[in-house]
Amino acid sequence: LKPFERLLPAPPAAARPSPEAAPPPSNGKMLDFLFGLTIGLGVGSYNARHMRECLDDTFHLTKQKAGPQLQKAKEGFAEVGKKAVPYMKQASKSLQEKAAPVFEQASTALKEKVASMRKA
Repeated sequence: LKPFERLLPAPPAAARPSPEAAPPPSNGKMLDFLFGLTIGLGVGSYNARHMRECLDDTFHLTKQKAGPQLQKAKEGFAEVGKKAVPYMKQASKSLQEKAAPVFEQASTALKEKVASMRKA
């Protein structure tokens, strides 16, 4: 898709090209991808020693800065969880009340089916 194509409204059905009219996929795109992948892996392998130091620093800094944020998120989720418990209990009770007749009907039908299979 072109960058802003998804922001525009869809054209009317008559203006859309038919699937049969779509051009076949281009092998050039696949070759571009494979070429870029090969070059990227080669450059990455060549510079692995220098990149290792940078990546180690990045991971260390991420772990250092993410720890306090993770703790804040845990506290926030605990608070939300405490507030949600009454609603969950209410929803569970309501669901059990609504589902009880269906379960009874299914149980009765299953018992009858088993009994008829044993007789046969």
